[in-house]
Amino acid sequence: MNLKKVFLLVDNEKRLFFRSKQPLLLAVMLAGLGLLQFVFLSMDDTSSISAFRETLYVSYNTFVQFLPVVLVAVLGGSVCHEKEKRTWFFYCTKTFSRIELVLSKVLFYASIVAIAVLFAWIVIIGVAWQSTGAVDVSVSGLVYLLLVVLSVSFMITCMEVSISALFSKTAVAGLVIVIAWFTLMIINLAVPAWLGREFLAPYAYKSVQTGMVMRILGFASASSPCDVCPSFSSPTFPSAIEVILNCLYTIVNALVFVFIGLVGVRRD
Repeated sequence: MNLKKVFLLVDNEKRLFFRSKQPLLLAVMLAGLGLLQFVFLSMDDTSSISAFRETLYVSYNTFVQFLPVVLVAVLGGSVCHEKEKRTWFFYCTKTFSRIELVLSKVLFYASIVAIAVLFAWIVIIGVAWQSTGAVDVSVSGLVYLLLVVLSVSFMITCMEVSISALFSKTAVAGLVIVIAWFTLMIINLAVPAWLGREFLAPYAYKSVQTGMVMRILGFASASSPCDVCPSFSSPTFPSAIEVILNCLYTIVNALVFVFIGLVGVRRD
């Protein structure tokens, strides 16, 4: 593998991406997700607790649980669309390996999604501040929250790009992504806590990532979704080391998907 070739492919992907309608599609899908968050917030009762913290907590759960579905429109064909356009074989004949092609897709789309998610969450925090009129979360707490969100979005991006690499049709890849998302959500609801369900779906409601967000926002208690993992259900505000370890665990999950994509990528 040649890193110069990888970054050359990333640069080419950047030009093609911004010349297409995908940036607009990504913006529209994230705006739709924002509307869905507004619907969930309007149904939630925040009279007994901090409205600002509750707004962020509901927004986090809605955002990360539905982000995989939102990103399907952009990432479902991130790799297999090259095969449909017959450009995949062209790249392979120009001394680019399949590993270099897939890795370039992961790097590019992980960067694009991270920027889009960061911008979306700056807007979410700003809207929550304006609508509630108070900010009772420390600056470090907001930074920690953003780190968790970015790590989860990175895992979701790697999962979807890797699934796209395993198939030759965008429609099939998109369907498999939705099935994988739904399956992980069902596992998160059906698998007993003592079997470690909170470690299986980083974007699900009952996960170690959600437990960390609860601690950051001051909601962690004995009823934390991570009861089997005391370090994540602690009512204390997390340290920087704990947040970093939480994010690193999510990144390891993402790298597992990248490995699957690199090993299982189809040539046709």
